[in-house]
Amino acid sequence: MMQIFVLLLVVFVSVQSQIHIADDNYFLERQRVKRDAASTTCPNGMSVATRNVFDKTVASGKTWDCTLESKAQAVIKECLLDNGGVTNGTLKLSFPVTGSTTPEATIQQFQTALQLASSNSNSKSQITESIGCSYAQCQSRLDILCLFSHSSTVPPLP
Repeated sequence: MMQIFVLLLVVFVSVQSQIHIADDNYFLERQRVKRDAASTTCPNGMSVATRNVFDKTVASGKTWDCTLESKAQAVIKECLLDNGGVTNGTLKLSFPVTGSTTPEATIQQFQTALQLASSNSNSKSQITESIGCSYAQCQSRLDILCLFSHSSTVPPLP
């Protein structure tokens, strides 16, 4: 009886070790992807300083995706007068531009609002793994559009 108990204990510990190794590998891969994305700027993309604002706000904890940034750029440069807000997979905001302020300075100025919008979009969305944002100055406003890619897979439990 004692041998069966010891055998079961060994099997249990072995399985638990494999689960922890899988969790560690998943975590390390996610960190590598985030690090690689953070050190990469997209072709024809925004400046590093502006990207850092997005990384600290709406993109915090997500992987930057140059394809999504390109798609956002193609849409936002049209300067459409649609309503902003959060929908499934998108976040659109508009901020007033005063004087000769650059779009980058406007983004810096409204960094707190971006953070607030980010917390709102995170509460309405599923697990978001990738994001790409772009912006355009449209007359007296700055439009920002972020596109999200949702994953249907659930990460392993710790």
